[in-house]
Amino acid sequence: MPKTARELIERAFHVSFKLPHQAAELLDGHRVENRREAFADAANLIRSLPAPPEAGPDWHWYTFALNRAADRLDQLAKEQQ
Repeated sequence: MPKTARELIERAFHVSFKLPHQAAELLDGHRVENRREAFADAANLIRSLPAPPEAGPDWHWYTFALNRAADRLDQLAKEQQ
């Protein structure tokens, strides 16, 4: 049994009797899955960025802002589920 939206879509292409609304639901599910993964990947990327040398002693403000952005992306990823 397919589990991901992508697998469902691939299966739908092999089954010719799928109705248009069912195909639209499958595509919507795939879109949500991709958006959730993109938000999670962006959050991980942001968290891995080092503070720039120009930040000097105020580097903690820079990383605080990055972490806030990453937290918001994580929140958006969870909302997509």
